[in-house]
Amino acid sequence: MPLTGCSSGPKPDPAARAFLTAWGKGDDAAAGRASDAPPTAAAAIAATRRALASRSATFTLGAVHTHNGEATATYSARMTLRALGEWAYQGTLALRKANGRWVVHWAPADLHPQLGAGQALGRTRTLPLRAAILDGTGKPLTRPTEVVTVSILPAALTDRPGTVALLGRTLGVDVARLNAALATAEPTQTVPVIALRQADYVKVRARLHDVPGLRFPMTVQQLAPTPTFARAILGRTGPATAEALAATGSAYQASDEVGLSGLQAAYQSRLAGTAAGSVVIRDSSGVVVTTLHTFPGTAGQPVRTTLNNRLQGAAEAVLAAAGKPAALVAVRPSTGAVLAAANTPAQSSYNRAFVGRYPPGSTFKVVTTAALLGGGLRPGDPAPCPPTRTVEGKVFRNFEGEAVGSVPFSRDFAISCNTAFVGLSARLPAGALPTAGRSLGVGAPWTLPLSAYTGSVPTPASAVDRAAEAIGQGRVTVSPLSMALVAAAVSDGTWRPPVLVAGQPAGLAPVPSASAPQLRQLMRGVVISGTATSAFRSYTGPPVAGKTGTAEFGTGSSPATHAWFIGFQSGRDLAVAVLVEGGGVGGAVAAPLAARFLQQVG
Repeated sequence: MPLTGCSSGPKPDPAARAFLTAWGKGDDAAAGRASDAPPTAAAAIAATRRALASRSATFTLGAVHTHNGEATATYSARMTLRALGEWAYQGTLALRKANGRWVVHWAPADLHPQLGAGQALGRTRTLPLRAAILDGTGKPLTRPTEVVTVSILPAALTDRPGTVALLGRTLGVDVARLNAALATAEPTQTVPVIALRQADYVKVRARLHDVPGLRFPMTVQQLAPTPTFARAILGRTGPATAEALAATGSAYQASDEVGLSGLQAAYQSRLAGTAAGSVVIRDSSGVVVTTLHTFPGTAGQPVRTTLNNRLQGAAEAVLAAAGKPAALVAVRPSTGAVLAAANTPAQSSYNRAFVGRYPPGSTFKVVTTAALLGGGLRPGDPAPCPPTRTVEGKVFRNFEGEAVGSVPFSRDFAISCNTAFVGLSARLPAGALPTAGRSLGVGAPWTLPLSAYTGSVPTPASAVDRAAEAIGQGRVTVSPLSMALVAAAVSDGTWRPPVLVAGQPAGLAPVPSASAPQLRQLMRGVVISGTATSAFRSYTGPPVAGKTGTAEFGTGSSPATHAWFIGFQSGRDLAVAVLVEGGGVGGAVAAPLAARFLQQVG
């Protein structure tokens, strides 16, 4: 590097380089020792790093000029500021000799040329208002809503352990996460704990309002109409956890409100945008006197879903009567669009509608029938329905002891005769059920922006396995969404992969179903003269076709059962699946819920 002036002895550039190298490595003490005011310089460098939230910094020494026993060194600085971006500038160091060696002559201007006595570098940062999540018509499912953000000002705390414990008991927040956030916060940095709607804040105000160190700023957030509306799908936001920050990248920091689950997490960057901010110089009172650099930020962009606001509301209202963990999924058969996905308990973020794994019971007979029809069976062919049937020593029974003798297969389907299907399963090659399942989407590799279980239909290892799978037991597992898509495929005549968000990557290609016309007739028989007849007796909407299911799970001589119903409205482009976990009999429990939903939206 160029040097000017002539002198013998040590050169000033190693001292300048030592100062800059230590500063860049975060070794503030070493940087201070390279100056003529070690404690003051070290403290100022450390304070600057904290004030700027500098994640990393590199400094490159430039030209060094000497004159009359003093020196000046230029340097290039490049800092990465947490959750803002990169800032670069040119700086200058003054050097002089002390005790026979060159040192940086400490002054605030060593940190930045425009920094004067009594001044400090700082930053500003503001996230834009989060964008809305929209329904399929473009109407908002989330809207700007005033909330109270319960926050902690560490410098004002008088009993940190007691206050954190109180917040844990009162608000149900993660105490370990809160302690971790406080451990890294500056004393004057407000740490958000949780955002509460006004009505929820009023309930806890008396217990929290006068606690030293707590603050309650009012802000605006994008929220669904109620805390439970489509909660598992839309997801929730909150102060960023370590896991959320790892997933969102470097644009966000621990004090930010970020998506923690559902679509809010899946589309965090799109919905949140990026922060605007600046690097500033503040005087001793904290007032900004100069802006050195500006980060423009970007506005969040809305996410348009396929959900239908009215159908989602109806699904949640109907499911509230289930009294047990349950799910209701509605889809549009012609496109695969998910129109509603409701879950209970409504306050839970667990999306059993998409990720729940259950034996489908007799709803799977739709898949089995597709395989049988593909093998040459006709709905009018006789198929005996005895009270029991034994396969390799395993006794299969009808759930309610039905025994109607030799009747057309269409009647066996309508009354859901297990033994008829067990007998007919012997006609099926080993791979027939997995193949039929994939043709209707069960076990096919389709994907969504959210986690979803497509189902599993293992290749039977024995005649007993094949018989059990034929009636939706054994090792067959599905999700409510996967079975709603089965009903949709029958309704439309073509299976289509599900769609939840407009513009999501294309899934599998549609699969036409040759057996759909016959399946539609068979499923209509279930409603007009089979296991769902009672549930739809007072129904007055468009014609419905469906299939009930009562799926055993657990062990023992009298295992518990999940209640299922899948079906569709003829001519209305709407298919549905209802699951009530441990609910009992599908025709008595799940089918009435489906009937009520279809009546309301019909």
